[in-house]
Amino acid sequence: MEEPTDLLAAPKPLDPEQVKEKALALCGASDADVMLINGSCFNGLEERALEILRDRRANESRPKKLIFVLATPGGSPDVAFRIGRAIQNTYDQSEALVAGWCKSAGTMLLITANTLIMSDEAELGPLDIQLAKRDEIDERDSGLVISEALDNLEHYAFRFFDSFMRQIKDHSQGLVTLKTASDIASSVAKGLFEPIYRQIDPQKIGEVARSMAVGRAYGQRLNVRPKNLAPRALENLLMGYPSHSFVIDRDEAQRLFKSVRQPSSAENELLIELGSLATTPCREPVVLLFEAKEESHEDKPEARAVPATGRQVRSAGRSRQKPR
Repeated sequence: MEEPTDLLAAPKPLDPEQVKEKALALCGASDADVMLINGSCFNGLEERALEILRDRRANESRPKKLIFVLATPGGSPDVAFRIGRAIQNTYDQSEALVAGWCKSAGTMLLITANTLIMSDEAELGPLDIQLAKRDEIDERDSGLVISEALDNLEHYAFRFFDSFMRQIKDHSQGLVTLKTASDIASSVAKGLFEPIYRQIDPQKIGEVARSMAVGRAYGQRLNVRPKNLAPRALENLLMGYPSHSFVIDRDEAQRLFKSVRQPSSAENELLIELGSLATTPCREPVVLLFEAKEESHEDKPEARAVPATGRQVRSAGRSRQKPR
Protein backbone atom coordinates (compact mmCIF):
# COMPACT_ATOMS: atom_id res chain seq x y z
CA MET A 1 0.00 0.00 0.00
CA GLU A 2 1.40 3.37 -1.01
CA GLU A 3 1.77 5.91 1.75
CA PRO A 4 0.98 9.61 1.26
CA THR A 5 3.99 11.54 -0.01
CA ASP A 6 3.30 14.48 2.30
CA LEU A 7 1.79 14.05 5.73
CA LEU A 8 1.08 17.72 6.36
CA ALA A 9 -0.19 20.00 3.61
CA ALA A 10 0.73 23.15 5.55
CA PRO A 11 3.37 22.24 8.15
CA LYS A 12 4.14 24.51 11.04
CA PRO A 13 7.50 26.26 10.46
CA LEU A 14 10.12 25.03 12.92
CA ASP A 15 11.50 27.57 15.38
CA PRO A 16 14.98 26.29 16.39
CA GLU A 17 15.12 28.55 19.44
CA GLN A 18 11.75 27.33 20.70
CA VAL A 19 12.79 23.72 20.08
CA LYS A 20 16.00 24.32 22.02
CA GLU A 21 14.12 25.99 24.88
CA LYS A 22 11.60 23.15 25.25
CA ALA A 23 14.28 20.46 24.89
CA LEU A 24 16.50 22.02 27.52
CA ALA A 25 13.51 22.45 29.83
CA LEU A 26 12.88 18.71 29.49
CA CYS A 27 16.57 18.05 30.16
CA GLY A 28 16.32 19.99 33.39
CA ALA A 29 13.00 18.49 34.49
CA SER A 30 14.14 14.91 33.85
CA ASP A 31 17.86 15.25 34.64
CA ALA A 32 18.50 13.61 31.29
CA ASP A 33 19.95 14.28 27.89
CA VAL A 34 17.39 14.62 25.10
CA MET A 35 18.09 13.28 21.60
CA LEU A 36 16.18 13.45 18.33
CA ILE A 37 16.76 10.58 15.88
CA ASN A 38 14.89 11.00 12.59
CA GLY A 39 15.45 9.11 9.34
CA SER A 40 15.80 5.65 7.84
CA CYS A 41 18.00 3.17 9.70
CA PHE A 42 20.87 3.17 7.25
CA ASN A 43 24.50 4.29 7.32
CA GLY A 44 23.85 8.04 7.23
CA LEU A 45 21.74 7.93 10.38
CA GLU A 46 24.13 5.52 12.05
CA GLU A 47 27.19 7.68 11.43
CA ARG A 48 25.57 10.80 12.88
CA ALA A 49 24.08 9.05 15.91
CA LEU A 50 27.23 7.10 16.78
CA GLU A 51 29.44 10.18 16.41
CA ILE A 52 27.32 12.20 18.84
CA LEU A 53 27.02 9.31 21.32
CA ARG A 54 30.76 8.63 21.16
CA ASP A 55 31.55 12.25 22.00
CA ARG A 56 29.00 12.27 24.81
CA ARG A 57 30.37 9.03 26.27
CA ALA A 58 33.76 10.68 26.66
CA ASN A 59 32.21 13.24 29.04
CA GLU A 60 32.14 11.70 32.51
CA SER A 61 29.82 14.43 33.85
CA ARG A 62 26.99 13.38 31.56
CA PRO A 63 23.67 12.34 33.17
CA LYS A 64 22.82 8.67 33.52
CA LYS A 65 19.61 8.92 31.50
CA LEU A 66 18.64 9.64 27.89
CA ILE A 67 15.24 10.50 26.42
CA PHE A 68 15.33 9.91 22.67
CA VAL A 69 12.62 10.99 20.23
CA LEU A 70 12.46 8.51 17.36
CA ALA A 71 10.81 8.78 13.93
CA THR A 72 11.80 6.24 11.27
CA PRO A 73 10.27 4.11 8.50
CA GLY A 74 12.67 1.29 9.40
CA GLY A 75 15.71 0.03 7.55
CA SER A 76 18.64 -2.17 8.51
CA PRO A 77 18.38 -4.21 11.73
CA ASP A 78 22.19 -4.03 11.94
CA VAL A 79 22.04 -0.23 12.11
CA ALA A 80 19.23 -0.29 14.67
CA PHE A 81 21.22 -2.67 16.85
CA ARG A 82 24.41 -0.60 16.68
CA ILE A 83 22.60 2.63 17.58
CA GLY A 84 20.72 0.86 20.38
CA ARG A 85 23.89 -0.67 21.78
CA ALA A 86 25.65 2.71 21.64
CA ILE A 87 22.80 4.25 23.67
CA GLN A 88 23.07 1.48 26.25
CA ASN A 89 26.85 1.87 26.46
CA THR A 90 26.54 5.63 26.97
CA TYR A 91 23.65 5.81 29.46
CA ASP A 92 22.54 3.63 32.37
CA GLN A 93 18.91 3.94 31.31
CA SER A 94 16.87 5.45 28.51
CA GLU A 95 13.31 6.31 27.56
CA ALA A 96 12.05 6.23 23.96
CA LEU A 97 9.53 8.90 22.95
CA VAL A 98 7.41 8.11 19.87
CA ALA A 99 4.90 10.61 18.49
CA GLY A 100 4.34 9.28 14.97
CA TRP A 101 5.92 6.72 12.64
CA CYS A 102 8.39 4.21 14.11
CA LYS A 103 8.35 1.09 11.96
CA SER A 104 10.25 -2.17 11.56
CA ALA A 105 13.91 -1.61 12.57
CA GLY A 106 12.69 1.40 14.56
CA THR A 107 10.66 -0.95 16.75
CA MET A 108 13.83 -2.95 17.35
CA LEU A 109 15.61 0.23 18.44
CA LEU A 110 12.83 0.79 21.01
CA ILE A 111 13.81 -2.46 22.76
CA THR A 112 16.88 -0.50 23.90
CA ALA A 113 14.76 1.65 26.22
CA ASN A 114 13.68 0.99 29.80
CA THR A 115 10.39 2.82 29.18
CA LEU A 116 8.39 3.42 26.02
CA ILE A 117 6.55 6.77 25.81
CA MET A 118 3.83 6.91 23.13
CA SER A 119 1.49 9.70 22.12
CA ASP A 120 -2.03 9.00 20.88
CA GLU A 121 -0.82 9.16 17.25
CA ALA A 122 2.28 6.98 17.74
CA GLU A 123 2.51 4.00 15.38
CA LEU A 124 4.94 1.11 15.71
CA GLY A 125 5.24 -1.83 13.33
CA PRO A 126 6.17 -5.54 13.40
CA LEU A 127 9.76 -6.75 13.05
CA ASP A 128 9.13 -9.14 10.13
CA ILE A 129 11.93 -8.98 7.60
CA GLN A 130 11.53 -7.22 4.24
CA LEU A 131 13.06 -9.03 1.27
CA ALA A 132 13.83 -7.51 -2.11
CA LYS A 133 11.56 -8.66 -4.95
CA ARG A 134 13.22 -10.38 -7.88
CA ASP A 135 13.46 -8.20 -11.01
CA GLU A 136 12.03 -5.22 -9.11
CA ILE A 137 13.77 -2.01 -8.05
CA ASP A 138 13.07 -0.71 -4.55
CA GLU A 139 10.19 -3.16 -4.12
CA ARG A 140 10.02 -5.49 -1.13
CA ASP A 141 7.97 -8.36 0.23
CA SER A 142 7.45 -9.24 3.85
CA GLY A 143 9.18 -12.40 5.04
CA LEU A 144 5.82 -13.36 6.51
CA VAL A 145 4.41 -13.80 2.98
CA ILE A 146 6.57 -16.87 2.38
CA SER A 147 5.85 -18.32 5.84
CA GLU A 148 2.12 -17.75 5.39
CA ALA A 149 2.21 -19.31 1.92
CA LEU A 150 3.91 -22.47 3.21
CA ASP A 151 1.49 -22.76 6.13
CA ASN A 152 -1.51 -22.40 3.81
CA LEU A 153 -0.14 -24.92 1.30
CA GLU A 154 0.40 -27.46 4.07
CA HIS A 155 -3.11 -26.87 5.40
CA TYR A 156 -4.86 -27.17 2.03
CA ALA A 157 -2.78 -30.15 0.86
CA PHE A 158 -3.61 -32.14 3.97
CA ARG A 159 -7.28 -31.11 3.91
CA PHE A 160 -7.58 -32.17 0.25
CA PHE A 161 -5.89 -35.52 0.91
CA ASP A 162 -8.02 -36.25 3.99
CA SER A 163 -11.30 -35.24 2.33
CA PHE A 164 -10.61 -37.15 -0.92
CA MET A 165 -9.53 -40.30 0.94
CA ARG A 166 -12.66 -40.28 3.12
CA GLN A 167 -14.95 -39.77 0.12
CA ILE A 168 -13.41 -42.73 -1.74
CA LYS A 169 -13.77 -44.95 1.34
CA ASP A 170 -17.34 -43.87 2.08
CA HIS A 171 -18.65 -43.99 -1.49
CA SER A 172 -17.18 -47.44 -2.13
CA GLN A 173 -19.32 -48.84 0.71
CA GLY A 174 -16.41 -50.88 2.03
CA LEU A 175 -15.21 -52.27 -1.31
CA VAL A 176 -12.08 -50.06 -1.27
CA THR A 177 -9.66 -50.57 1.62
CA LEU A 178 -8.21 -47.68 3.61
CA LYS A 179 -4.76 -48.33 2.14
CA THR A 180 -6.07 -48.19 -1.43
CA ALA A 181 -8.08 -45.03 -0.73
CA SER A 182 -4.97 -43.44 0.84
CA ASP A 183 -2.81 -44.35 -2.15
CA ILE A 184 -5.33 -42.87 -4.60
CA ALA A 185 -5.79 -39.67 -2.55
CA SER A 186 -2.03 -39.31 -2.14
CA SER A 187 -1.46 -39.66 -5.87
CA VAL A 188 -4.14 -37.08 -6.74
CA ALA A 189 -2.92 -34.62 -4.07
CA LYS A 190 0.65 -34.99 -5.30
CA GLY A 191 -0.37 -34.28 -8.89
CA LEU A 192 -2.32 -31.20 -7.80
CA PHE A 193 0.14 -29.62 -5.37
CA GLU A 194 3.53 -30.70 -6.71
CA PRO A 195 3.63 -28.01 -9.46
CA ILE A 196 2.91 -25.38 -6.81
CA TYR A 197 5.65 -26.63 -4.48
CA ARG A 198 8.13 -26.68 -7.37
CA GLN A 199 7.82 -22.90 -7.60
CA ILE A 200 9.11 -22.48 -4.05
CA ASP A 201 12.73 -21.31 -3.90
CA PRO A 202 14.62 -23.11 -1.09
CA GLN A 203 17.20 -20.31 -1.08
CA LYS A 204 14.43 -17.77 -0.42
CA ILE A 205 13.11 -19.86 2.47
CA GLY A 206 16.61 -20.04 3.93
CA GLU A 207 17.00 -16.29 3.54
CA VAL A 208 13.76 -15.68 5.43
CA ALA A 209 14.74 -18.07 8.23
CA ARG A 210 18.18 -16.50 8.59
CA SER A 211 16.79 -12.96 8.57
CA MET A 212 14.23 -13.83 11.23
CA ALA A 213 17.01 -15.39 13.31
CA VAL A 214 19.02 -12.17 13.02
CA GLY A 215 16.07 -10.07 14.20
CA ARG A 216 15.45 -12.46 17.10
CA ALA A 217 19.11 -12.45 18.16
CA TYR A 218 19.38 -8.64 18.06
CA GLY A 219 16.14 -8.22 20.01
CA GLN A 220 17.24 -10.67 22.71
CA ARG A 221 20.57 -8.89 23.16
CA LEU A 222 19.09 -5.40 23.33
CA ASN A 223 16.55 -6.58 25.91
CA VAL A 224 19.15 -7.99 28.34
CA ARG A 225 19.63 -4.68 30.19
CA PRO A 226 16.21 -2.94 30.17
CA LYS A 227 14.14 -6.18 30.23
CA ASN A 228 11.14 -4.19 29.00
CA LEU A 229 9.81 -6.83 26.61
CA ALA A 230 6.87 -8.87 27.85
CA PRO A 231 7.11 -12.70 27.63
CA ARG A 232 6.91 -13.89 23.99
CA ALA A 233 6.68 -10.28 22.79
CA LEU A 234 9.71 -10.70 20.54
CA GLU A 235 8.18 -13.73 18.80
CA ASN A 236 4.92 -11.85 18.38
CA LEU A 237 6.75 -8.90 16.82
CA LEU A 238 8.56 -11.24 14.43
CA MET A 239 5.73 -13.61 13.49
CA GLY A 240 2.50 -12.61 15.18
CA TYR A 241 1.07 -9.91 12.90
CA PRO A 242 -0.67 -10.41 9.54
CA SER A 243 1.18 -7.66 7.63
CA HIS A 244 4.29 -5.51 7.76
CA SER A 245 2.17 -2.35 7.80
CA PHE A 246 0.08 -3.48 10.78
CA VAL A 247 -0.46 -0.56 13.19
CA ILE A 248 0.79 -1.13 16.74
CA ASP A 249 -0.68 1.68 18.81
CA ARG A 250 -0.20 2.40 22.50
CA ASP A 251 -2.86 -0.09 23.61
CA GLU A 252 -1.24 -2.85 21.56
CA ALA A 253 2.25 -1.82 22.68
CA GLN A 254 1.21 -2.32 26.31
CA ARG A 255 0.80 -6.02 25.51
CA LEU A 256 4.35 -6.15 24.15
CA PHE A 257 6.30 -3.91 26.53
CA LYS A 258 6.16 -3.90 30.32
CA SER A 259 6.62 -0.15 30.78
CA VAL A 260 4.56 2.06 28.43
CA ARG A 261 3.16 5.50 29.28
CA GLN A 262 1.80 8.69 27.77
CA PRO A 263 4.02 11.77 27.35
CA SER A 264 4.34 14.20 30.24
CA SER A 265 3.45 17.88 29.80
CA ALA A 266 7.13 18.80 29.25
CA GLU A 267 7.50 16.03 26.66
CA ASN A 268 4.32 17.13 24.90
CA GLU A 269 5.56 20.70 24.71
CA LEU A 270 8.74 19.54 22.99
CA LEU A 271 6.77 17.39 20.54
CA ILE A 272 4.56 20.37 19.66
CA GLU A 273 7.61 22.49 18.86
CA LEU A 274 9.25 19.74 16.83
CA GLY A 275 6.08 19.33 14.77
CA SER A 276 6.30 16.69 12.05
CA LEU A 277 10.04 16.40 12.68
CA ALA A 278 8.98 14.25 15.64
CA THR A 279 6.31 12.32 13.74
CA THR A 280 7.37 11.93 10.10
CA PRO A 281 10.64 10.35 8.87
CA CYS A 282 12.94 12.67 6.92
CA ARG A 283 14.60 11.70 3.67
CA GLU A 284 17.88 13.07 5.04
CA PRO A 285 18.80 11.92 8.57
CA VAL A 286 18.50 14.45 11.38
CA VAL A 287 20.17 13.82 14.74
CA LEU A 288 20.16 16.37 17.55
CA LEU A 289 21.43 16.08 21.11
CA PHE A 290 20.48 18.46 23.92
CA GLU A 291 22.85 17.98 26.83
CA ALA A 292 22.00 18.27 30.51
CA LYS A 293 24.62 18.85 33.19
CA GLU A 294 24.27 17.32 36.61
CA GLU A 295 25.12 20.43 38.63
CA SER A 296 25.26 24.19 38.11
CA HIS A 297 26.15 27.15 40.32
CA GLU A 298 22.48 27.42 41.27
CA ASP A 299 22.21 23.70 42.08
CA LYS A 300 19.86 23.20 39.12
CA PRO A 301 20.48 21.15 36.00
CA GLU A 302 21.96 23.05 33.07
CA ALA A 303 21.75 22.08 29.45
CA ARG A 304 23.16 23.00 26.08
CA ALA A 305 22.27 22.00 22.54
CA VAL A 306 24.60 20.05 20.27
CA PRO A 307 23.81 20.36 16.54
CA ALA A 308 23.50 17.35 14.29
CA THR A 309 27.02 17.12 12.86
CA GLY A 310 26.79 20.38 11.00
CA ARG A 311 23.20 19.98 9.82
CA GLN A 312 20.70 22.59 10.87
CA VAL A 313 17.09 21.82 11.70
CA ARG A 314 14.87 22.92 8.83
CA SER A 315 11.13 23.20 8.30
CA ALA A 316 9.05 20.59 10.09
CA GLY A 317 7.36 19.47 6.85
CA ARG A 318 8.80 16.11 5.80
CA SER A 319 8.02 13.36 3.30
CA ARG A 320 6.85 10.09 4.78
CA GLN A 321 8.64 7.03 3.48
CA LYS A 322 7.42 3.48 3.14
CA PRO A 323 8.52 1.21 6.01
CA ARG A 324 11.38 -1.18 5.33
